[in-house]
Amino acid sequence: MGKKILSLVLVLCMAAFLLPATARAKEIDLSVGNTEVSSGNAAGPIYWKAADGGEDEVDYEPTGDTEDWLFSVSYDAEIGYTLTLNNVHILSSISDCGIRCDDNLTIVLPPGTVNSIGGAERGIETIGNLTITGSGALEIIVESDFDDSAGIRASGDITVSDTALSIIQEGSYGVGVSAGENIIIQAADVFIIDWGSYGDCGLFSDTGSIDICGNSYVDICSQDYAISASQSIVMKGDLTGNPIVNINDPASIEAITPEIQGDFQPSRSMMSDSIEISNSTLNAFGSIRSRGSAPESVLAISGVDTLVNITSDDSYCMASENDVFIEDATVNVTLTDAYGNAVRAIGDIIITGNAVVNIVDWSTTDGKKCGLHSEEDVNIGGNAYVDICSQNIGIFAAGSFYFGYDRDMSGGGYTAQGSPILRINQEDSIAAAAKAGTPFEPGTFGILANESENPDGNITIAGGFIYAYAAGKNAAGIATGGSFNMSGGFVMCAGAAETDENISTAVYFLGDFTLPDAYAYKSNTEAVQPEGGFIYQDYVYDINDRFLNIASIYALTKTDVENGDYTMMIDGSDAEFAAVGDTVVLEAVPESGFTLSGFTVYKTGDRETVFPVSNASFIMPVCDVTVEAVFGYNSPPVPVNTITVTQTSAGLFENSPNPIIARANMNGAFTSSVEVKITDAAQGSQSFGFGIGHQVFPLDISLYIKGTDTKTKPEPGYAVTIYLPVPPELLDRKESLFVVHQPEGETATVLLSRLEQIDGAWYLVFEASDFSPFALVVKTTQEYDEAEGLPYWLDDNGNKMFIGFSGGRKYLSPDSVLVLFAQNPKRFSDCAGHWAKTDIDFIAERDIFIGTAAETFSPDMRMTRAMFVTAIGRLYERSFGLIEDSGAQLFSDCDTGAEYGRYVNWAAENGITEGYGNGLFKPEQIITREQLAVFLYRFAGFLGILSEDTAFSPDFPDSDSISAWAISAAGHCQASGMISGRDNGFFNPQSPASRAEAAAVLHRLINAVLQ
Repeated sequence: MGKKILSLVLVLCMAAFLLPATARAKEIDLSVGNTEVSSGNAAGPIYWKAADGGEDEVDYEPTGDTEDWLFSVSYDAEIGYTLTLNNVHILSSISDCGIRCDDNLTIVLPPGTVNSIGGAERGIETIGNLTITGSGALEIIVESDFDDSAGIRASGDITVSDTALSIIQEGSYGVGVSAGENIIIQAADVFIIDWGSYGDCGLFSDTGSIDICGNSYVDICSQDYAISASQSIVMKGDLTGNPIVNINDPASIEAITPEIQGDFQPSRSMMSDSIEISNSTLNAFGSIRSRGSAPESVLAISGVDTLVNITSDDSYCMASENDVFIEDATVNVTLTDAYGNAVRAIGDIIITGNAVVNIVDWSTTDGKKCGLHSEEDVNIGGNAYVDICSQNIGIFAAGSFYFGYDRDMSGGGYTAQGSPILRINQEDSIAAAAKAGTPFEPGTFGILANESENPDGNITIAGGFIYAYAAGKNAAGIATGGSFNMSGGFVMCAGAAETDENISTAVYFLGDFTLPDAYAYKSNTEAVQPEGGFIYQDYVYDINDRFLNIASIYALTKTDVENGDYTMMIDGSDAEFAAVGDTVVLEAVPESGFTLSGFTVYKTGDRETVFPVSNASFIMPVCDVTVEAVFGYNSPPVPVNTITVTQTSAGLFENSPNPIIARANMNGAFTSSVEVKITDAAQGSQSFGFGIGHQVFPLDISLYIKGTDTKTKPEPGYAVTIYLPVPPELLDRKESLFVVHQPEGETATVLLSRLEQIDGAWYLVFEASDFSPFALVVKTTQEYDEAEGLPYWLDDNGNKMFIGFSGGRKYLSPDSVLVLFAQNPKRFSDCAGHWAKTDIDFIAERDIFIGTAAETFSPDMRMTRAMFVTAIGRLYERSFGLIEDSGAQLFSDCDTGAEYGRYVNWAAENGITEGYGNGLFKPEQIITREQLAVFLYRFAGFLGILSEDTAFSPDFPDSDSISAWAISAAGHCQASGMISGRDNGFFNPQSPASRAEAAAVLHRLINAVLQ
């Protein structure tokens, strides 16, 4: 019997061997809806359509019509299945999956397609790797409450690239995206709402890592960890751009179905053994935690283009079982819970480079609840800026606190380097942190290190600036159980007692107190050494005002100068040394016939490190400095001869009742007789580079050898003094006149000029050593004192209309309005440390943009076309009069009664926008960067500030990807500096423009107009 069975098996095996290879291949299932579409593993592609007579959106059949298909399937033994979706909506299948594959699967979303999967326990499931690619869109909605439900689940890697993916997980269990191994998101837009609240995540990697890189935009709302990975979470910018990740953004949560959004409870943001964020933006409402204890498991945030904003009501905002490392990045952290640490590390906390770290810690519970809490050392070095508000302890280090040092990350110890700044519980920061109705109470310690008197734990300061304030019983600005060592820098500590009986101290410690070799006490009252019974630290601070202020002293070096002398003074006395923070006053004493040209202050031995001088004074930095002064001639030689003006055909002066006068010292300036001719210039007014804030009258002023057509100019060191009579029509604005000269191929230069009255007539007088072209310019902007606030006027309803074209003491206002001044500050909690904070503040204070909430600007939110047109409309009407509603319906998809309606009509009527054609404007569509450039270019042209040179072409690494209709606009905007590339210089023309980017370009436009 056994022999018969064996023979049968051999026959079957031979039969199988003789079959064609395609017939022998393993059957691998791929199902879409209820339909098995594996097609015997044929190479394909095989096109599929809805099955005739079948159930809609679940039953499909092959079609030979390549024009009318919903998806196609192909197979390759090396890469598995490729499924291309063509505007298809798929419902759940008999396997409770929209799409299920037992092999590797690549899903392609062609450009312009919008595809969706709904009603399943799992939208997509693969036994293997899954890749989703293409510039189309895919939406997945999961409605199941089963604990293994998922928008996407794969046993291997999941890669999402160059596509738009949206997942809504509506069940109480399940995840948004779950990978057995790694998740890679590359230059993709991913939006996930995960209602799972029982250990479920938006993005979950079971055994691998999650990488979000390139020009990706990820928005996740989750009731548990939004992103969780076994090994690491990495966010990293590359040549395509920098990723942006928003977690539990209130604006995104508000977009959830209104009747259920109130039940959504955001939780934690990230958890993995290691978290690395580099040249990326993370906006997280929920904590992030690095849980690995291995040496390579750290929480590292680095890169000058990195911005991290974290707000949490958990017991921490950032936590690491190892080290926390922050370098060059901007990090803003707010802990709203009453019990916890804003940043906590079992290992060290290291902040270095040009990092900017702002921390608000609302915890009030007694104990070591801190802004920065390390179970080992805290090290702040480089040129880092750290600002901490804490109701308990600003910084706690169980080991040592190092300031003004950089740590050798290979284990080589600490090196004194840099000049960091540390501010703890400073008044302006507390005012910004305070909530309405909830005062912020500074904690009992600014810095607390080595409370246990560990001989190896100390406070060591090598340079930089520390300002620390604490309040309450036994409070101290700085306290340590070890020693206090200060070899340089500046320290100011203050404490405020709860009662007269409980006097706070500025410094409290049990060990030695070491001051710099050269130092000075700086206080508002002189510190007096008390009588016996006090130890050293009791008299290094002012007991009445309770603060210690110690500053290192550095040398002032004076250089030899010619044609004058100068002094360096502190508090009215000559000084050769100055303490850090002192104001050094410089007083020049020029010799007769000379005047001071200027002072230069630089680090001694390093001319490249220059310090600012303002009003003939500077603030002493943390180093020795050298001061140089330069004196120049007081004025050129006085002209003694009059030069004949033989032609005056310039229209501005042709009918002037007063003559044009030219004078020079003929004894040295010329070797032959000369004459002056003044005509209209060939150049247009725009070539001089002035915008709407000026009237420009080009002139050709040329000097000829008398009786010839040969142009000449004075000998070196000499000049011709030109007296232009002020035209009668400009007499009332004579104080706003000036002259510019534009040498060939160069930018225009403003010449020194003065008003002078001769025989009752007003002249504008200037010196010229080179000639045409010139221009007489009338400044039409008004000047104001910025200390009074911003200029505004009142509309008919009494609303303040803050003027957008204002800044640098100048503004442009409509005719016949009364201009008033007022402060209009805006404080947005989500903009601290943002790269565009200055631009956002500037635009928001002028009400050109408004916030998305009372204290929220949402800088990285995408901007719609309607929003940007509204912004430039507001900007324009504040200086040129209100834009009236024309009542025309220029675009069929625009609501003329909406806020944006009149601005869209105005922009269309003035050539600033042309819409999409077919009567459409698409107001709610996200504006791309190339569209923004076109709007800006046309608006600048409408204002008359475009250069007459039309030869500009964009010079970005990705210029070839700019649409043809945007090439000229992108080139002009780049050349004028109004738009620059993103990271690594890429323009990213089709990428969405953010509110921050729009604020930045409008700020630059305003500056261009006012300059």
